[in-house]
Amino acid sequence: MKDIISKQILSKLYNHNLLPSLEKLDITTRNKVRAIYTSSEADAVKILNKMRQNLSVRKLLNVEKAISAFHNDDSILPPNFPKSFQTQESYIRLDSLPLHKQMSMLNAVLRENEKMMVAYIQSIGRLNQAIVSSRFSEASNAIKSIVEQFGFSHCLLRKIILVNELYQDDNKDDYLLALQNDAVKNSKVITASLIHCYQEEQDYLGIKRSIMGLPNKGNSNKYTRDIARLAFHSHAKDNDDLNELVQSNMQSSLLDALIITKVNTRLLDLSKYTHIEKFIVELEQTVPTLDEMVGLNGNDENTEYLFIKQSSAWLESKKIIEYRYLIDHFYDSPDSDYFELTPDLIEQLGKIIDVKDITSLLSDKKLLDLVSIKLHSAQQKGGVTRSAIFNYLVFTQKSELVISEEQLYLLMSQTSALDRTIHVQSMKFILPMLPSQEAKLVLRLLIAKKSRSEIDQVSLKSLTEKVLKANYEGSLVKFIDKMSKKSEALAFYLYETCNEDFIARMTRVIKTTKQITETRAALHSWRGEYSGESLYLDRARNLNINSQINKIRGEIDDNRIYVDTTRFSEWFVDNISSQMGSILLILDNSDGLDQIENPQLTDLIENCFNEFCTNSFFGIASYLGRRIRHGTFRGHLYSSVVNNIEKKYEDLIQIPQIDTKWPEWKSDYEKRVMGIINDKLYINAPQKKLGFLYPNLRGSAKRVIVQKCLSTLVEHFKVAGNIVGAEAIVIEFCWRFAEVDLKKFNSYIKGQKPYLINGSVINNINNLNLERDSLKQAREFERELPSLITEKLNIICTWFKKPQSASPKASLNLLYKAVVSEVQQTFDNFNPNTDFEEADDIELYGGVYHIFYDALYVIIFNAAKHGKPEGNLTREFDIVESSDKKLLYCKILSEINDTHTESYVTKQLQVLPNDDLENAQVTENRSGIKKLHNLQLMDKKFRVEVVNCRYRHVVTEFSYELGY
Repeated sequence: MKDIISKQILSKLYNHNLLPSLEKLDITTRNKVRAIYTSSEADAVKILNKMRQNLSVRKLLNVEKAISAFHNDDSILPPNFPKSFQTQESYIRLDSLPLHKQMSMLNAVLRENEKMMVAYIQSIGRLNQAIVSSRFSEASNAIKSIVEQFGFSHCLLRKIILVNELYQDDNKDDYLLALQNDAVKNSKVITASLIHCYQEEQDYLGIKRSIMGLPNKGNSNKYTRDIARLAFHSHAKDNDDLNELVQSNMQSSLLDALIITKVNTRLLDLSKYTHIEKFIVELEQTVPTLDEMVGLNGNDENTEYLFIKQSSAWLESKKIIEYRYLIDHFYDSPDSDYFELTPDLIEQLGKIIDVKDITSLLSDKKLLDLVSIKLHSAQQKGGVTRSAIFNYLVFTQKSELVISEEQLYLLMSQTSALDRTIHVQSMKFILPMLPSQEAKLVLRLLIAKKSRSEIDQVSLKSLTEKVLKANYEGSLVKFIDKMSKKSEALAFYLYETCNEDFIARMTRVIKTTKQITETRAALHSWRGEYSGESLYLDRARNLNINSQINKIRGEIDDNRIYVDTTRFSEWFVDNISSQMGSILLILDNSDGLDQIENPQLTDLIENCFNEFCTNSFFGIASYLGRRIRHGTFRGHLYSSVVNNIEKKYEDLIQIPQIDTKWPEWKSDYEKRVMGIINDKLYINAPQKKLGFLYPNLRGSAKRVIVQKCLSTLVEHFKVAGNIVGAEAIVIEFCWRFAEVDLKKFNSYIKGQKPYLINGSVINNINNLNLERDSLKQAREFERELPSLITEKLNIICTWFKKPQSASPKASLNLLYKAVVSEVQQTFDNFNPNTDFEEADDIELYGGVYHIFYDALYVIIFNAAKHGKPEGNLTREFDIVESSDKKLLYCKILSEINDTHTESYVTKQLQVLPNDDLENAQVTENRSGIKKLHNLQLMDKKFRVEVVNCRYRHVVTEFSYELGY
């Protein structure tokens, strides 16, 4: 709303001679209308909102007419018949009216525009007949006539885009294309999403998720969110949702408000609104038959899917509304927040669904109580309606639903997107009813893909292992190949699920790290040979080549920086994917995708990289604190070097000429090592300005990678039509961004060698007046110390690199042995027994591996540092089962120092309520008990059971819930 100075207001008032609509108002109301034009924007909106709430419908209608007529060159209220597509947030969002008042206003506006609306609806009817008769030139003329007489509407925009999509590529109508392009320029979100929805090759559910997940910015984008959803979910969740939808569609046009009301008449008593009821009847008389609408899309296996995608062009049809009521609620994720599977909804759908069991669903029987031969034929060839009804039957019948194994495989071949649309809890009721393990595996697969729950993943893994061992000699490839003969969709689901992380968990059939790579490569080869797509064969070849190039790594992953990619992926899906999908959707079809340097996408990628680096639970920052600053770096570069030298050259160091130099060198060496730890081993931040890793995308090297990242995401979007799987691309490029700083840090570490060696102190020892044997040893010392430091620096450089595997794997006892060995670098007199029996060992992998690595380091480091020198350290590892869970349980006992009392040690082990546990990994430089409790915060399955001191021993017990 533009401010207008008082003189202009008065001039208008006199020139209009108090418009007739203004004259109908009482003096008080008339003065309030005048005040709207002499007040600031904020005050004017308050005045108008208060009038909307307090005035009767009749008076409010006169107020709005007066405002619109009086201010016609810059209207603050949307017109009923706009001269352009309303695709922007052009009007301030006024407060919602109560639904009954909103509908009364609509009813009154329809009454006042009765002749115009009758003619408008008749024109829409003529346009509909031209479209279903494929008389597209006639349709174009009809659209032009409607625009000239009645203006624009989103109902009309949907029909324009439909006609453009139905036109042959070489026969496009220039006028319709111009209208469509104008709409795209004004709002890429609304129009581009509609264009994508109507295109055959685009993923309907993916686009719907992006649009329904548009960020909620309150009133600032409420109109865009409401209008963009019309092609995907026009059914209101409840009265409040309907009220908002009607208000938004009133802003679009009077026709759109009528249509959205018709879509949601189930929530209204139309007998109270006679003109709404009248025009709904007239709208229904203009709609083509279902056969005519379906017939526009041919008669093959894609007809049903394309018809559903384009069906919003016919939202004025009662039969389309009923059909979409099923599809919109049961061909979608049932945990979506924009609808609720209420008893009333179930009852309404039960009236139009003709099949009541799986046998009927898989037969050629009519699926829905809708008269249309062509729709029935399309439903038999397609899979969307059958999927929605299957989900409905599962949700309503649960364990009473009878499915045989043969029917299950048929369903997998005759449905689509079940992994995205099933109701997980209802499916679990069916599991016990299935006759075989393989049949249960089918449902377990769908459940795991939909729920993303760790417990469901573990259940699927365990069942897959059982099936493989029992019938397929442990071979995933043999199993998937056999499944492909029963159901291609099922085989592809399995292939996608069995990624490297999932395979690494199958320890009963995949015994070694090498087998993980080989199995995944074999699956790529199977997929490539089955489909004839060389992409998968290339992936298999690359995996095998990398496996041959890289030396077989030891069982313990020695990488010191890490990112929990599972948790990062969850964060990405929750915080980034919807925005990224929306941006790409907006850019598409408007030449925006070809402009790689998109600032919005760049900002999103920078947000991802910042989280990748700084997140205190799963990011690099967490692992810097847990893996390096907590003692490893100092132990490796300082303690192990000093301990090694002092042990080997004990006699030499005690010589008076050297006895003064060695402490001087050692003190300087420690300061330099601690300087690196305290200053450099951090994520760069205002508080840590010397931190080596910069969580931003500044710098020419990173900008080059940003361009490649964006182009890769765009190409992925063009091919897939959605952003499913984009998180893997983002993770890969986040490591590439990090590697820019990692390489610099490695160069910095290597450059520290001369300063650490500090030759000015230790050089030329051989010039001292030493005896012959001592001189010989001094020369050896002078060579070995720099060599040892160089070796340690080279090893440290291997820590700062991208991990080779997201799912490292090792035995628990071997991990314990490795941690003890690492701690011994700092405390060389620490020598507990690490022998173990392989038969009693327990294997760890992925996230569990990292949690146990860090927990063991905290406990063992504390035992070595604070416990009794050369005291005993004992351990117990066991799997404990209860009625509802299975725990991996660890107990470690260490003797306390003879100089300490039990009460003193107990006090040191206490964690106080005000202790900052959340940031323990980042803020503590050395290992401490708070870090153990931090792990419990980070992973809810990890639990610190006992930390106390009794009988001169520190007892530490912790557990991890396996979930299976």
